Amino acid sequence: MRQLFLYPITGLYNECHDVDHTALRDAVPPTAGDPRALADVNNLWWQHALQPEAVRAAVAVLDGLMRPGTVHPAVWEAIVAAPEKFVDEVVRAPRALVDLGAGPRAAFRALETLQLYTDIHTATIGRPFELSLQEGYVVNELSSLELVQSALIPGLNPYLPFLREFVFPFIEDNPPDIAWIVGRIKMSTMAMAMRIKEVNPTCHVSVVGHSSEYYSLNKITKYLRTNSQLFSEIDSIVLDDFDNTPRLLREALEGGDPLESVPNLMYREGDLIHQTGYVVADRALDADLRSARPREEYSDMTAPSLSVAETRLWPAAQCYWNNCNFCAINRRYNTLPRNSFSLEHERAELMLRLAEQGTSYLWSVDEAIPPVNLGILAKNLIALGSPLVWETRSKIDRNFSPEICTDLGKSGLREIRLGFESASPRVLALMGKYPDGWSLDLVEKIVARFHAAGVSVHFPTIVGFPGETPEERRETYEFLEHLVSRYPSVTFNVNILGFDVASKLFESYEEFGVTTLRWPTPTKYFLGNLIDWDCAETPFDYGRLDQERNEFMRQVLYPWMPASASIPPYIFYRLTETSRATMVWKSQRAATGLWREPALSADPAQELQTSPSLVVMGPFKKSSYATEEHYACYVWQTHHAFECDGPTARLLEFLTEPRSFAEAAQVSGLTPEETGAIVRALSAIGAVVTASADDVPASSPVFAPAPRRWHALARPAPAPRKRISAQRTQDLTLTLGRTSSK
Repeated sequence: MRQLFLYPITGLYNECHDVDHTALRDAVPPTAGDPRALADVNNLWWQHALQPEAVRAAVAVLDGLMRPGTVHPAVWEAIVAAPEKFVDEVVRAPRALVDLGAGPRAAFRALETLQLYTDIHTATIGRPFELSLQEGYVVNELSSLELVQSALIPGLNPYLPFLREFVFPFIEDNPPDIAWIVGRIKMSTMAMAMRIKEVNPTCHVSVVGHSSEYYSLNKITKYLRTNSQLFSEIDSIVLDDFDNTPRLLREALEGGDPLESVPNLMYREGDLIHQTGYVVADRALDADLRSARPREEYSDMTAPSLSVAETRLWPAAQCYWNNCNFCAINRRYNTLPRNSFSLEHERAELMLRLAEQGTSYLWSVDEAIPPVNLGILAKNLIALGSPLVWETRSKIDRNFSPEICTDLGKSGLREIRLGFESASPRVLALMGKYPDGWSLDLVEKIVARFHAAGVSVHFPTIVGFPGETPEERRETYEFLEHLVSRYPSVTFNVNILGFDVASKLFESYEEFGVTTLRWPTPTKYFLGNLIDWDCAETPFDYGRLDQERNEFMRQVLYPWMPASASIPPYIFYRLTETSRATMVWKSQRAATGLWREPALSADPAQELQTSPSLVVMGPFKKSSYATEEHYACYVWQTHHAFECDGPTARLLEFLTEPRSFAEAAQVSGLTPEETGAIVRALSAIGAVVTASADDVPASSPVFAPAPRRWHALARPAPAPRKRISAQRTQDLTLTLGRTSSK
């Protein structure tokens, strides 16, 4: 029987999980003879979306939408003023993401550029659909009714033109007998499956590989058993898709055997939906291994993404705690034995083999692993002399002794993820997070031990739990800020509670004070894991929590990130985690002992130069009554927007060519002290750089006419003033060629 795997169109690089610019650049339309011919369909879609011609087309539409006298984002003005510089930035960004070792600022430069492009695409050629960097087009994929009714309808499925050009002809010429929808059911894969059914009505369509870190169809089998709309287009779902079940399903179909003989399966028979029993799986050690050989094309990079492998070191184990009321992570696994931790020496040997094959980093995708087993693994790695840098996940546990923490550092561990969730004992008790004996003192002791061993502790946290008060949330923020200030290796991300329908929280929601549950669709169509909720006593306000967490993460973790950035700090962290860049950065910092991101600063003892990524627009006057000339500026390297006066703009133009500080002071007409203050403020946001900096691309700054919003001076128009932070407690604004505190 002919097989075909249907891969989805989703976010760039599969939400930065498969960062490979070569695969993106070289993706080609599918060809016959390969059941995985559609594996590159996501790369092919983004390749077309990010072509220079597509970027120019979006900018041209944007140019036509912007009207004189109307306030627009400063970055949009910079894009329209220097469109080719924006095109160059978009073109370079996907490859820049491959170099995980280039650091957080380089990753931010690329991700913010791509986020800006998706914003412009949304506002111009993508309307009415929103394009998202992390998930592709934003469409309703929580409802089987919506998917089935929209997948093949022009105007409802934004991917349809692409599918008709590149995918449907392949399907029509190579109709499969078995089609495997890979991953979560998406608008794109539903369209492929429905077209296959039109071409070959007898094709068996099955869903596999749908479980990710927190999502799984296994969690909603109760609702899937009534989802006749979904099963009108698909024939089965492999619930636990370990190697044996898809193989047994294929053999049953080939032999004409009844599907009830296949374990771990939900399937349609006539008008009925059936589910077979689960069978405990015996998984191979390398069952989840994802690794790649180094490529010569990336030899100029310090840590290309292909130098990172992923695996589950204990592929037959679940989370050893399994008591959190909000979490349903173990509900993904119905065929795994719990707490199956052993054979640490075999794990260590696998890691050594990966290092010998060219892998430098390993990201463990296990659930929480007990400290004792991690300690035994560390001793084995030390004995074998493994050079691999690695990451893992556990929980705050008193068994993390000084010896275990030290051994883990010696074994190459550079990041450990410990679910922290909250600093409020009351909220943690509601969550069911920790056993008796837990305390903030214990948390800090474990952090101190790992920090001394050169291991960064990362704390996932949760805000918005039912009943949590603003004061309790502040306790969490203040404790995290305390840890980061004392142990700069500590990082964290702030999640907003996701109300999982497979959790104990959902099963007993009344006990937690939840008064409202809102399903995005009737349960008979439901394909998600999370639903909306509210609490009458302490209302849940997602928008407020989202703004709060992003501002907190920016202030504490990313003070160098512009407050006006399009990409939220939470999403920036999420994408750099899925690319595994966070582990690489921590490895570099552990090697130097410098855990904090250094401030940008040009060396006045060397020649200075205006950043080649700078766009300066002007002169303009803020109103018809103004006498002073002003300039609007945007730095693509750091994505900072700021405003300056004429003398400062002339200084920037003078520094287009490398100049000494003395020459800069002379041409500015200011005192050396005043010039120094200006240069420091400009260099802090990347507008002025040391001329010998190796990471400066070979291009030139752009000096363009005034932004069009100030062309009409009939009435005053607000100017985009960027507050240039020299440090967190002092803001500097470029004014009249001097700096003044605001």
